Amino acid sequence: MTRSAPPRPRPLPAPGTGTSWYDVRRQFLRKGTLSPERVARLDSIGFEWEKAGLGGQPIEVWRQQRWGEFFQRLVAFKERFGHVQVPQRWSEDRELATWVADQRKSGVKNHIIPERREQLE
Repeated sequence: MTRSAPPRPRPLPAPGTGTSWYDVRRQFLRKGTLSPERVARLDSIGFEWEKAGLGGQPIEVWRQQRWGEFFQRLVAFKERFGHVQVPQRWSEDRELATWVADQRKSGVKNHIIPERREQLE
């Protein structure tokens, strides 16, 4: 009789990475490493496979809406000051300042969606 090696345990997320038990289950499902039995058991208790953003909507929808909100705040900044060079430590709207800095970094690294790049140009 041939014995097979015991299955290797799945790696757990590193402590402090912000990855929850729920996120790990979603990752296992996407990778196809979650058994049908476990999927069925999680389904039976109402496990939410799509991570929800604020307002209970899918996270990607929430991210798109959030991006649009910040873009509108940037438009208002431009109307007020005549440019879009939001200071990184602008005390009046620190969230906008951080968002603009993040967009700049994403643009430099080419990690920005082309449609969004066009809107920002």
